[in-house]
Amino acid sequence: MRKIANGIKRFQQKVFPHYRQEFEGLATSQSPEALLITCSDSRVVPELFTQSGPGDLFVYRNAGNIVPAYRAEEQNPQLKEAFMVILGLEQFEIAHARGSSHGQSRMTRMAYYEQEQYVPLLRSANELWRRLEQESGESLLHQVGGVFIGSPAGTLVNDSRLSAEKHGLPHEILSSAEVQKRWPMFVVPEGWQGMYDPGAGFLLPEKCITTHVDLARRKGAEIHEHEPVRGWRSEASHVVVKTDLAEYYAERLIFTAGAWTGKLLSDLGVRLQVTRQVLGWVSPPQPERFAKGRFPVWAIDGLSTGGIYYGFPILPGESGLKLAHHHAGTPYDPDAPSREAVRILAPSRRP
Repeated sequence: MRKIANGIKRFQQKVFPHYRQEFEGLATSQSPEALLITCSDSRVVPELFTQSGPGDLFVYRNAGNIVPAYRAEEQNPQLKEAFMVILGLEQFEIAHARGSSHGQSRMTRMAYYEQEQYVPLLRSANELWRRLEQESGESLLHQVGGVFIGSPAGTLVNDSRLSAEKHGLPHEILSSAEVQKRWPMFVVPEGWQGMYDPGAGFLLPEKCITTHVDLARRKGAEIHEHEPVRGWRSEASHVVVKTDLAEYYAERLIFTAGAWTGKLLSDLGVRLQVTRQVLGWVSPPQPERFAKGRFPVWAIDGLSTGGIYYGFPILPGESGLKLAHHHAGTPYDPDAPSREAVRILAPSRRP
């Protein structure tokens, strides 16, 4: 007790005078930034752990497991946020062009031809994109509609239609003549068909990433750029992440490493084959015909080359029409990238 009494005396005589004005203000009002719920353990010192000063925290201590575990799914959707200490590690700069999340645009679709089970996930994703837009004030998701063109024997149109029908998604089935009438820039083989998905569109990937990071930082997350992860391990009660600068300890670890995921998870037996996917931009003679608002996102059966060809409208402020070929591709090492141009074979019959 003598130690505590002496501490109170030192505070009154040496510490308080330096904080007199601050304490006088707190005597009439307070506006703590957060409520911190913790246990009644003498080893837990919230102000020390959080480096907070007087009036910054409202601390509630319980006597054990009195406060139930937080379960977001049981709360109001607008209240699905709980306090966590978040650290994000990025080996390059935020929104770099070395992975697979760049290139101005990324297509979104509602009538998912690969697996119709994705549709509920897509609906939820769109709701979350709109919520992010509302919170950040940024425009990220552009649902300009999409047309998918293919042969009657192909899966692109047929399975997109089945996905739309099963989940009650608005869509149109179009003949080759109807596709060409609506979008004369397409030359569609006779007998082919198209499906229009009004819920399709595109996201702005670089802007999406910077918006997520900016909002995370605003909510207290710590993001380190140019700090690559060199290794990680799982202990009995936590995980440890090692970089060139430090070792970090956490309760949970989430990997969002893109093309580097296979290397980071190799000890778990995860084998991922990264392939090169080439994008291109061309300059059409009448770019206004391909502008956003007049031209949709699109995809076409790849015929003998496999995969699909796809593209986007010309974005405001840009002059190039983006197109690409989604297929198996050639094996690719993200740590030894090749930037050489490659020749892509066109299908035997070009829509």
